Amino acid sequence: MGLATIIAWSSLKRRPARTLFAVLGVALGIAIVVAIFTVDHNTLLHSRPDRDTSWTADLQVRPNRSVEQPLEALRGIEGVAGATEVLQADARLFVAGAEGPAAAGGGGKPVRVLGVDLEAARKMGLYRLDAGTELSDEEPERNAPVEAFVGRALAEQLGLEPGAEFAIARPQRAPRKACIEGELVQADGREAPPPRKAMVVAGVLAYEDLGRTGAGEVVVVPVEFARAVLSGSKAQSEFWGARDADVNLERLEQGLADGGFAYDLRRGSVVGQQADERAFRNGVRLAGLMALALGLFTIFHTLSMSLVERVREVGVLHALGTSRAAIGRAFLLEALFLSLTAGAVGLFGGLALANLMLENGITSLGITKTVRGQFSVPWPEALTLTGIGVSVALIGSVFPLLRAGQADTVRALRGEDLAPGGVARGFHLFAAFLLVAVLPAVFFSVVDLVGEESAELLGVVFLGVGVLALLVGTPLVVPGLVAAASRLVAKPFARAYPFAGLLASRSISTGATRVAASVAAIALVTAAFVGLRGMTRSLWLETENWAQEAAVDKVYVGSLPLTEWKPIADALRVYPGVIGVESATARVSAPFRVMGADPDEIRRYGPLAGNVDLLAQFQGQRALIASRRLAKQRGLEVDDVVPMATPDAGVQEFRVIAISDAYGYFRDPHERAYAVIHQDALEDLFCLDVSLSDGFAVRLEHGVDPDLVAAAVRSELPDASQAQFNTGATIRNIELEDIGRDFLVFDVILALTGLLAGVGVLNGLLLAAAERTKELGVLRALGASSRQIAGSVVLESSLIGLSGGLLGLALGMALVPVVVTALRVLSGLELPQPGPRPELLLAPVFAVILALLAGLYPIWRMIRTAPTRAVRTA
Repeated sequence: MGLATIIAWSSLKRRPARTLFAVLGVALGIAIVVAIFTVDHNTLLHSRPDRDTSWTADLQVRPNRSVEQPLEALRGIEGVAGATEVLQADARLFVAGAEGPAAAGGGGKPVRVLGVDLEAARKMGLYRLDAGTELSDEEPERNAPVEAFVGRALAEQLGLEPGAEFAIARPQRAPRKACIEGELVQADGREAPPPRKAMVVAGVLAYEDLGRTGAGEVVVVPVEFARAVLSGSKAQSEFWGARDADVNLERLEQGLADGGFAYDLRRGSVVGQQADERAFRNGVRLAGLMALALGLFTIFHTLSMSLVERVREVGVLHALGTSRAAIGRAFLLEALFLSLTAGAVGLFGGLALANLMLENGITSLGITKTVRGQFSVPWPEALTLTGIGVSVALIGSVFPLLRAGQADTVRALRGEDLAPGGVARGFHLFAAFLLVAVLPAVFFSVVDLVGEESAELLGVVFLGVGVLALLVGTPLVVPGLVAAASRLVAKPFARAYPFAGLLASRSISTGATRVAASVAAIALVTAAFVGLRGMTRSLWLETENWAQEAAVDKVYVGSLPLTEWKPIADALRVYPGVIGVESATARVSAPFRVMGADPDEIRRYGPLAGNVDLLAQFQGQRALIASRRLAKQRGLEVDDVVPMATPDAGVQEFRVIAISDAYGYFRDPHERAYAVIHQDALEDLFCLDVSLSDGFAVRLEHGVDPDLVAAAVRSELPDASQAQFNTGATIRNIELEDIGRDFLVFDVILALTGLLAGVGVLNGLLLAAAERTKELGVLRALGASSRQIAGSVVLESSLIGLSGGLLGLALGMALVPVVVTALRVLSGLELPQPGPRPELLLAPVFAVILALLAGLYPIWRMIRTAPTRAVRTA
């Protein structure tokens, strides 16, 4: 074992508490960021509602009749990374020599036939071959079999391999019905059996993406051949698009709407991509960066103060002939042990923490049960993040190594390098530069923020880095100022406890940089707490404002037998305070939720009340009222045109006549982005029977007792035994509770970050005790009691907590408007600015409690050390 190894190992063993808490500080920072990224990875992976169903394209588009060359137009829209025309329909498959329905004389095996632009589909990554070759671009000879791909499930069932021949035919048509003026009308009679088209297997599709269509029972051909093969069938022509992940979802939706396209985004493909979800996930990731920075700052602080503590030891080693290189290697080995051990503990601790969070339904999108029992480790990203933490911690050891190598032997033996403002201050400035300049750049090169790299998004990133620089850098640049402020706060306590106050004041004066670092750690956590509470308060106010317009003055009635609702509505309007009734069943998705309303029911409240012109436009059946959330998400304004796809009438255009939440909200399913149109338009264009309903909402005048309405509904309904009643106030309270529950992930991060700050304070107090071991031993020998010594540490801890709490409270209050503005830009929500709240004054109290808890172990160490041993071994 070499000399450097002996020195490093003896240092680690001689100071087990410093070793433990240094490892714990970095490990916690790494664990938090690894846990956050792992939770986010599993949230997106296991929150997709369609992950176990048949595959559908992420983006399905149908153009308005006025769109010329729709494929080229679609490819030119910002946010569309690729597109292909698609022709699809059900068909029957026949194989010579097969048994069952697929036999040549049978009725045929039902399959799904897809005609696509294979070159575009290949570039979009929509399929992969398990066997065979790509289809030929050459047109087959007349009567020659058409080359096709088949799904793996179909190939296994029927023994189809590359080169095998089969035939397909569209199904024999039943009498056709069409939606004409709101009625399904039979258009023609049954036809003769359709002809069969000979085909040959060119390749077998892997069971993924396009190959999962129809559970793998799919035949894929070039789109131009599909027109001939499916001629006379109900083949629907549409377009599939691939999303550009660097373009925000709202920008894509706006481009599609402006281009005259009706579209449907597969829900599973946009999990975490909505504006409010992006804001939530980005906030979680930025919180992870803060935790990682604070964890690394803890080890910087430990290493620097360790060097100050050991500078005389370095001088002795120099005097005994130990080379500077050997001393440098000893420091490097010590830093390697601390960093690598912390990295391993942080990595596996972070994965365990992520699994615990997921098992309790805590995700990067709030609280959900879909992730329970599911756990996938993103090893490349987790290892990379761990490597970042270990690397930055090691970089932080460069400065102590240089200072150790440059130490003057004589001055080191006299302890002159222990002077305030020397080693520690320079090291902390170097550490602050690493944390606010190097770490964010490296972190975001691995963990991207969700959404576009827009000026607003970059502004939020720089805001976070600026806050980090302010809270970590400023107290270190002016540690004397922080120490002076702490001494000023200490004066009232010093009068009550003179001896303890004197010791605390001396410790603060001689350890200004150490105190400043501890204050910065506490301030960072306090400011994060205040900023988070301001953000949740803003979301709370936004929900409260929405509920006042959309839900509070309503009673929601559900779980009814399907019945005629208009007679019930007419009867209810007789009761005092009832001003309108809305049906809960007249709803479709096209692709956002569209609800139908009777203008006679809603003309008494909301934007239609007293507005003859708007009421006339709404009755024209080609007008819609957009909810505020829908208008914000899609950038809609009054007079904008919105295309919607219909089953038989193609894409129809509706004009926005108002933006309001007054009509149409129903909690099941929960959706605040919707539009309201005339119920007759739903009947005519979607063949929806709007006369029947299994629930409705009763709009009341403000202040009317909702229980009276519930009693009236029960008296009017023929069978109300199963009816469920929800007041708007109840729905509002549920929505507000959801906000607090969904932000539990931030509370977890804050709690762990607070623990990190406590470790930093604890390290500082331990190092201060180590520096003053001899002094405290002399005081104990002269008669100072353990209570007085402990009182000085309690007072110093309290002052650090109070100073950091007050600084964090002031900065947090100043940052709340900036954070809310940034969240408003990222989420697209109309977020109000919250005012100051009295409960935020508790933040400094919690900061003091945190600092006091951190001081318990140093107090125990100082009290149990015998005075004679302290004087002899210092």
